[in-house]
Amino acid sequence: SRAGGADARIAADGDDAVLDGFAVAKGQSGMYIRHCSPRVANCLFTGNSGTLGGGMTNEGGSPTVVNCVFKQNQADIYAAGMSNMGGSPTVQDSLFEENTGCGMYNADATVMVKRCVFRGNTRGGMRNEFTAERRSLVTVESCLFSDNLAMGGIFSSVSILTEPPAALQLRVTNSVFMRNTAPVGGGLYDSGSMASITNCTITQNTVFGYGSDAPGWGGGFYQDANAVTTMTNCIFWGNTAAQGPEVFVAAGTLTARYSCIPAGFGDVGTFYLNPLFLDPLNKDVRVETGSPCIDTGTADDAPATDITGRPRPQGAGVDIGAYER
Repeated sequence: SRAGGADARIAADGDDAVLDGFAVAKGQSGMYIRHCSPRVANCLFTGNSGTLGGGMTNEGGSPTVVNCVFKQNQADIYAAGMSNMGGSPTVQDSLFEENTGCGMYNADATVMVKRCVFRGNTRGGMRNEFTAERRSLVTVESCLFSDNLAMGGIFSSVSILTEPPAALQLRVTNSVFMRNTAPVGGGLYDSGSMASITNCTITQNTVFGYGSDAPGWGGGFYQDANAVTTMTNCIFWGNTAAQGPEVFVAAGTLTARYSCIPAGFGDVGTFYLNPLFLDPLNKDVRVETGSPCIDTGTADDAPATDITGRPRPQGAGVDIGAYER
C-alpha cells in the first residue's frame, strides 16, 4: 500500500513488471507507465490526482490491467481514472467509478476493454480521440456505462479529418448504456470516426443541450462530421432529447440493421416497439417473454455470447440487445 502525497507514484519501466494486490492512494498520478508492458492486477487506485491521468497514466505502453478499481481520482485535463496516450493496453474486469473527470481517455491508442463498469464519472465514462492518419482501434466488449455525467457514456472524435475514415476506429459489442447525461449524445457521441455498434442496449440517457439556442440532440446516440456508423442488433428506447430522443445524425452515414430504432435509420429488420424490459426503473434491462427483440436479430457479426457470457442464440434466432434470453 502506498499513500501520502507525491511520493505515492509508481513508475513501471519493464515488460516483466507485476503489480498485484496494492492500494495506490493520494498520489500525483497513481501509476505511470512508459513504453513497457507490465501486468497490474487486483489493485485499488483511489484519491490520486494528476494533469494527464489521476489513477494511471500510460504513455505508449501495453499494460494488462485486470480486476482493478479506479475510484474517486481526479485529473486536470484527461482521464481521472486511466489515460492512454498511444500503446496497446488491455483492461478487463475493472471498475471506473466516481472519478472527477472521465473514467478512461484514449488518444490514438489501440485499446481492448472487456467486462468493465464505468459508473458515476463526472466527465463521461470514456473519451476517445483519434488522428485520421493513424490506425488505432478501441474495442469495448460486455461493459456497462451508467450514470456518467457531462460527456455521456462514450465520446469519440477525430481531429484533422478531411474525408470519411478509411478504417474501423471504435467497436462496441454486448454493452449497456443507461442513465448517462451530456449536452449532446447522452449514450454515445461520434464525431468523424468509423464505428461498429453490435448487440448493445441504449436506454434512459438524457441530453441537456447548450442553452435555448441549442437544446440538445441525440439522447441515445449522436453523430456528426464524416462519421460512418453501423448498428446491428441494438435497442434504443426511453432516451430523452429535445431533438432526436433516441438517435440524431447531423452529418455522416448511419446504417442500422435488425435493431429497435426509430424509422429512418435503417430498413432491414428494424422496428420501433417497446422492448419490454424486465425492470428498467431498477436498471434491469433484460427483456421479458413476448418482447419483440427475442429471436429477431441476425447472427451476422453477432458475438457468440451475451454481456453475461450466456451463449447466443438461445432460441430460434439471436436476440436484439446486450442480453440473450
